[in-house]
Amino acid sequence: MADAVWCQTRLGRLLRALGTILEELSIQRSPGFPSAPVISYEHLDLRHNNWLEVLSFWGCSLSVIQSQFLTLAYQVASSHLRELHF
Repeated sequence: MADAVWCQTRLGRLLRALGTILEELSIQRSPGFPSAPVISYEHLDLRHNNWLEVLSFWGCSLSVIQSQFLTLAYQVASSHLRELHF
């Protein structure tokens, strides 16, 4: 559980550091990685990625899409967003 939170925190910092240069973000659930309540996207903040054009979730269950994808999509502050995939 601690490893999952550690990785998510690092990913959140990376997304913030990428800031305006990030144009596409694809989040894919690995088939070998079990679904667990530990996995959360609370450390991801897309408000700093204001050139984001494409946001995608692949291989995620409907419950993950409903609870996480929509939360991330609402964070997007980019006026350049043109595609949402799930």
